[in-house]
Amino acid sequence: GQARPDAKVAYFARMMADRYGNPFAAAYSEAALEQLGRPGPESAMSSIQALHSWLARDPAASVAPQPLENLPAGRAFRDVGMVFLHSDFASSSNAMLEFKSSPYGNSGHAHGDQNSFNLAAFGEWLIIDSGYYTSYGDEHHYGWTVTTKAHNTLLVDGEGQPREPGPHGRIAGFEQGDGWAWIAGDATKAYLKPRLERFIRQIVWLKGGETQAYVIHDSIAGADGGAHRFDWLLHMPAKPDLDAEEQTAIVRTESAEGRIAWLAPAALQFQLSDRFDPPAVVWREDKQAKLKVADQWHLTATPAKAENSQTFLTVILAGKRGAGQWPAVEAIADGAGARIGSAEIVFDEAGASIARDGKAIR
Repeated sequence: GQARPDAKVAYFARMMADRYGNPFAAAYSEAALEQLGRPGPESAMSSIQALHSWLARDPAASVAPQPLENLPAGRAFRDVGMVFLHSDFASSSNAMLEFKSSPYGNSGHAHGDQNSFNLAAFGEWLIIDSGYYTSYGDEHHYGWTVTTKAHNTLLVDGEGQPREPGPHGRIAGFEQGDGWAWIAGDATKAYLKPRLERFIRQIVWLKGGETQAYVIHDSIAGADGGAHRFDWLLHMPAKPDLDAEEQTAIVRTESAEGRIAWLAPAALQFQLSDRFDPPAVVWREDKQAKLKVADQWHLTATPAKAENSQTFLTVILAGKRGAGQWPAVEAIADGAGARIGSAEIVFDEAGASIARDGKAIR
């Protein structure tokens, strides 16, 4: 994925705006082209056919843009199992969270990434899908990139979501209001060995100025009544500053910063690595000039004791690198909720309650 649009995306959005009469796609294209210095369409097209389509269009039939500010902050595409949240769609300071829990499952071009999320801010990725597309079906692609261990979700007893048609997820809930949104994903059926009784991931987003807060609540239980190891995975483009004792990490890119705090459970054990298994090797000559393999960092948080069920509570703050005061974060309600500045979020199996300045907003 891209944290910011290039010329190809900008022109494609304009073509789709005209084809489907979408004024917001037209506005998105205009904003992207302005930011890119308005390159000519020929610089964006990857084929003669695409360029011909652009030149053959009827400018008089072009749909008029409408302000991107009129779009809602979030949208759930339940049919394909995706949710997108934007803090300020039309601004370069925009923070974007994408969440996936798809009924189409893990086969074909899909990955084993149900109940996974990624996060970008200020046009740069902070939390990523890791791995590279070295070539379809080679050792790295099949052994890492499309597997669960490459994504920001869970392993159970070291096992991920198998790549076959049956395992799948679903968007179990989505709501949004003024300055907040709530997502629930159900990946219970995404795991087969062992099977799960539940894996519900809830995410609450609280809109800030240049600092966005995302509170992640995971409720997991095995179906067999036995004890299981649950590994909570996080992948980043840069090495984080990890404080294992405090259960916090900070990841910084050129313009953005992400601060992660694991509020529950206590006594997590952390592993941090920049290795791929199998490694990413650009062996195809036609890709060697195009694909640059950079280090990525993979963090695993594991409870000290195996249990049949487990709850994780994690807070991620995303904002500008070097920003001043970040809001204070602490656990409340015996680890079932979090306080972030003046806001409080408490989770249960039915959803999440949200309050700001003592006033309930959900």
